[in-house]
Amino acid sequence: MRKALFLLVFLMFPVLAHSATYYAEPKGSAANDIADNGAEAWTAATSADAPVSIGTALVRAIAGDVVNLRDGTYTTTNSADYEHPAFDPTNSGTVGSPITFQAYTGETPVFTTPTNGGAAFGAGAVNYIVWDGITGTLADFTSDVPKFAQLYNSTGSVIKNSTLTGFTATDSNNNTLIALQNCDSCEVFNNTLKDMLGSFENSAAIWNFGGTGAKIYQNTFTNCKTGIAQKVGPTVNAEYYRNFFYDINGHALLLNEQYAGGSGVKVYQNVIVSAAQDNVAAIRIYWSTQTQTNYQIYNNTIYSPTYNAIDVQQGARTAQIWNNIISSPGRFVTYLSGDPKPSYSDYNCFFDASSPTWTYAGDDYATIANWRTATSLDAASVTTDPGFLNAGGSFALVTDFKRAEYTANGRGGDYATVMGAYITGSELIGYQAGADTTPPVVAITEPAAGAVSGTISVTATCTDAVGCAGVQFKANGTNIGAEDTETPFSISWDTTVVDNGNYSIVATGRDAAGNSANSATVAVNVANAGSSVAISAINSGGVNISNINSGGVNVTIH
Repeated sequence: MRKALFLLVFLMFPVLAHSATYYAEPKGSAANDIADNGAEAWTAATSADAPVSIGTALVRAIAGDVVNLRDGTYTTTNSADYEHPAFDPTNSGTVGSPITFQAYTGETPVFTTPTNGGAAFGAGAVNYIVWDGITGTLADFTSDVPKFAQLYNSTGSVIKNSTLTGFTATDSNNNTLIALQNCDSCEVFNNTLKDMLGSFENSAAIWNFGGTGAKIYQNTFTNCKTGIAQKVGPTVNAEYYRNFFYDINGHALLLNEQYAGGSGVKVYQNVIVSAAQDNVAAIRIYWSTQTQTNYQIYNNTIYSPTYNAIDVQQGARTAQIWNNIISSPGRFVTYLSGDPKPSYSDYNCFFDASSPTWTYAGDDYATIANWRTATSLDAASVTTDPGFLNAGGSFALVTDFKRAEYTANGRGGDYATVMGAYITGSELIGYQAGADTTPPVVAITEPAAGAVSGTISVTATCTDAVGCAGVQFKANGTNIGAEDTETPFSISWDTTVVDNGNYSIVATGRDAAGNSANSATVAVNVANAGSSVAISAINSGGVNISNINSGGVNVTIH
């Protein structure tokens, strides 16, 4: 019997993403109509003098490409289906090399609404897509569920620096300017979202229909029925922070879950002004019949809601509420029947209620002392004047809610020692014109891909126009120690405390403005002494042994 032994060692080389800058305009050049779907025109479109149509750019752009959108009105066609917007890229970007569609410097691309009520732009089942600087007004389609932008089944996609305007809806549909559905680590930030009105709370500037790791931050919401609405779910580890909600006619944040499994939602450092109708709340937590876990509401400033400031309706037994400033002529907090009392509420400032009211299980309490006795909550909370600067004179500017003094009477420990959205007065809350919205560029320099053992150094470079604030290293999604906040960005990793096997190392860089980005992944194989050889298949008849992995070397024997 003849036996042949083949030892196959595969050397893995990183694949570098192509990267180029292109230009597009509403019409594009006549060359776009050629039979090869604009390939020749696409090559020429690296010049600002030879822009292609946006349709060609959507098909041709690949990971790392940046498409500059020139001035003009971009007329959308009907979206293909619910999942895909009219302007939907064909290809995906990658971590660190997204596909970016951005307004050309000093110019304003204006998108129209598809006539079938589908989204104008976004990402439908493609990943790492960035839309930057889009302007548009959502049209009213009464027979459909209109939305202006949508990220659907997408990972790592972003909508930023855009100005979107809504309409006054007359139905109870989920009318929205931006919809996120089943997304992973998508972001919506530094946008102005306005005039999304209606008779029902379903008319919201942003809908988050569930997913993992969404970040919605530094946006300004004005004249909307609902600011951010969370629905369906489960929603895991979403963060809503540093937003400015002004002249909101209903809920600033409506946190609703219809399916079990939601957890880790954080709402912090938002400034909320005016909930103008009865039976609404600035922040409403409504979990239907499901009990979600570890919701955290902290360091928010809520000013003058007509009805409730924070309204907890059902299933909130693990909610935690602290370091908030509530200046209200109405009810401070309302916890309804069924014992939906949060597991923690303390270090809040309640001020300026003409008839101070806390409500629990249908009973009203007019003093904080009675409230504490009834609920065992808010033992360290205060009723003192927060001392807003009100520099604008009408509480219409987000900066009006900076404070004369930032008294250290908050929770402290692992959390801020100051109550309210402004902790130092230097925070950027709401849309910032000309703000730094560019994430840093991060690259791992050590180790190289391959086998590792013992204690090794994990090192990365992080470059940013303003400066990097820190780098967090991870292996298979688990932090390797704490974030390194000083250069050179490096940490020691003791691989003997983890199992032998394959690991993906990623470095996440953060700048002072809160922008973050991941490095490309480095694949290593931990192979410490004494490791076993894993054999996944043996065929004794034909002496066929396969899928042996030891020390990062794959062996196949025939």
